[in-house]
Amino acid sequence: MRKMIFRNTILYILIIAAGFTIAGCKKGYLDIKPKGQLIPQTTDDYREILDFVSNKNSVGEKSCVLVTYGVVNLLADDYQISDSTQYKAMITTDRSLWYKWGQQGVYADDREDPDWKAVYGQIYIMNSAIDGIPNASGPQADKDELLAEAQFHRAFCYLGLVNIYAKAYNSSTASTDLGVPMRLGIGLNESLKRGTVQDVYDMVIKDLEAALPKLKDNQGVYNFRPTTAAAYALLARTYLYMGDYHKALDNASKSLQVNNFLYDYNAELDLNPASTKYGYFKNQATFRSWDDKEILLQKETTYNTSLYYYGYSTIWGPTVWNLYDTTNDLRYINYF
Repeated sequence: MRKMIFRNTILYILIIAAGFTIAGCKKGYLDIKPKGQLIPQTTDDYREILDFVSNKNSVGEKSCVLVTYGVVNLLADDYQISDSTQYKAMITTDRSLWYKWGQQGVYADDREDPDWKAVYGQIYIMNSAIDGIPNASGPQADKDELLAEAQFHRAFCYLGLVNIYAKAYNSSTASTDLGVPMRLGIGLNESLKRGTVQDVYDMVIKDLEAALPKLKDNQGVYNFRPTTAAAYALLARTYLYMGDYHKALDNASKSLQVNNFLYDYNAELDLNPASTKYGYFKNQATFRSWDDKEILLQKETTYNTSLYYYGYSTIWGPTVWNLYDTTNDLRYINYF
C-alpha cells in the first residue's frame, strides 16, 4: 500500500510539473509550422491529400491513393516468365521473394514486403484523414464526402490485406481464424494485435455502408475518387468472398444501376494502323486511364513496375489469342 501511495504521489508531482512547464512555454512556440510540410487544416488540404495519385512508377515508395497490392498478379496463372534471361533477372529482386512467400509462406527477414508497406501506408493516410476531417475548416458537405472517400479507401485496403495474408473467409471458422492487424487510428501506442478474419470483414462492410450515403454517383475524369457505384461493387466483392451470394448479387445490381456504361467500339474507336497498332478513341489524342468511362475505380499495382513491361512477365500469347477473333474483334485490336 505504501509503495502504491508513493508511486501515485510521484506521478501526481510529475503531472503538475509537466503542466507548469507547458504553461510556461511562450505562446506560439508550439504553433510553428515546419517549413515545406503540409499540416492539413482545411477541407482543401484534405482534398489534396486524398487526390495524391503520384506516379505509377514510384508508388511503392509513396502511399498515394492509387496504391494497391501487386503480389497477386505474380501469383496468378495468367503471367508467364518470357525466357531464362528474364527469369535470372527476376530472382535477384523482391519479385522472387514474393514467389517464395506464395509457395513456402516465408519472406526475407531483412527486407520489407512492398505490398504490406504500401497498403498500410495508405491506411495510415486514411486514418489520419478520418481523424482530422471532422475538425477541419470548410463546408460540411465537403467534409462528408472526404470522410466517405477515406472510409472507402481503407475498406479497399483491408479487404485486400485479409485475402493476401490470412485464410480465405469460412463462415464456420472466420471468428477464430487470424486476420491482419487492424489499425483504425493514428496513435503510436495502438495495438498491433491481429483481428480475426470476421473482424476485418465486419470492419470493411461497416466502412463501406457508412461511406455510401455521402459518395457521389460520378466523379468525371477523377476516377481514382470513390463513387457509389464503386462502393456497391466493393460490397458485392466482399459478400462474394464471404459466400453470401444474395447480398453479392444485390450490391452488384445496385452498382450497375448507378453505372452500367460499356463502350461500343464500332462507334467509339478510330482505328489508324498507319500510326499505331492500338486503336484510339475518337477525339482523343491518346488513351488515358482516367478517361476510361468503364473504370469504376482506378488503382495501380504497387512497387512491381515490371508488370507494366512485357519483357519481364507477360500474359501467355496463345491464351489471349484463343479468346478473340484476332482479325475482327476490336477488343483484341485495341488492347492486345
